[in-house]
Amino acid sequence: MTGSGCEDRHHFTFKELEPGKGSNEQPYLKVLFFFNKKPGITEGFFHEHLKIVYADLTMSTKDIGVNLVLRFRQYNPSSSSTDATDIMLALLLAQGMKLVLYDYRAEFQAKDTKYYLKFVNSLYAEIAIPGRKSKMRNYIHRLGSHIMTEYDNLIFGSKARTSGGKDGISPDNTRLKYTKVEEKDS
Repeated sequence: MTGSGCEDRHHFTFKELEPGKGSNEQPYLKVLFFFNKKPGITEGFFHEHLKIVYADLTMSTKDIGVNLVLRFRQYNPSSSSTDATDIMLALLLAQGMKLVLYDYRAEFQAKDTKYYLKFVNSLYAEIAIPGRKSKMRNYIHRLGSHIMTEYDNLIFGSKARTSGGKDGISPDNTRLKYTKVEEKDS
């Protein structure tokens, strides 16, 4: 049996998602870092340091973007709150979901583990050069840091141009069901 059995009772609109058709696994390793700042470090300082100094040190590493890492993205939790966001969050929490509490997330995509480890070794070698240290260890709470590796199974949308992967279902696919939303005048 290929799955849980529930697919036997499901009529597939998208035949490419049926069991046995394979998946759209993208050809790269994704490594995610979740960081929390140390107490006493302001949110503004922490995020500016990551966006400017840490990003520059990372991008200055030999072979990044060419041979070792295909993509590097930073994510910062939104500090802006709107009524709609608050309502959505309350509904999700009421359904038993929990907030992921972190101050920063970084994502790296590499061809595979071997290339990612070469990148990490190169990054540490660059940071060891006098005057190039980010001092991240002074700002990151080690007990609040996590790492995760994963792969992407792209269902909907375009591939990352640098990935060598394959597009998912495109927005203009006629099988998609939608309600036309009229935009309000501002």
